[in-house]
Amino acid sequence: LLHSALAKWGPNLFEIPIPAFSELFKDQMLAPFFVFQVFCVALWCMDEYWYYSLFTLAMLLMFESTVTKARIRTLTELRSLTTAMQPVLVHRFGKWERVPGYSLVPGDIVSIGRPVNPRTGAPEDNVAVPADLLLLAGTCIANEAVLTGESTPQWKTHIEDRDPKEVFNPKRDKGHIIFGGTKIIQHTPDKFA
Repeated sequence: LLHSALAKWGPNLFEIPIPAFSELFKDQMLAPFFVFQVFCVALWCMDEYWYYSLFTLAMLLMFESTVTKARIRTLTELRSLTTAMQPVLVHRFGKWERVPGYSLVPGDIVSIGRPVNPRTGAPEDNVAVPADLLLLAGTCIANEAVLTGESTPQWKTHIEDRDPKEVFNPKRDKGHIIFGGTKIIQHTPDKFA
């Protein structure tokens, strides 16, 4: 069952490819505004404005290369924001087991308690949630600043109080979803669990 889910959904990884400088530069040079500017440079060359047109062409190429470098830098920074695949506690096949975050599949029941450092025995801070999770029991406070830019932590409540016949709606029920990449500041387990 687990292997078929992994085969169907794949590993819980989000890879952001970083294209080569030449590919991005080619895309920048094929942009309509750049093509228009090069066409204008060609017209100025025909009108014997050689110095001005060659200087403008050189400046255009330098500007597009800096924009390309900035795009590569932004993609690199975005790639560094991916969550580390720390081990998580998952309930599978009737028992709790510790698995790496990349092996999560839809339907897994995950404990959102802060993981304990095996060396020190103390809870680890600043551990990111490895995937989007639906809060089944208890409550928590999540820092979603990495997604929304909002500095106010969000209060998340369990979904158990809802009518089971109600259809789940991600927009309406976002108060029950802990989004991947966010950090759990505090959690309160269900008192009946």
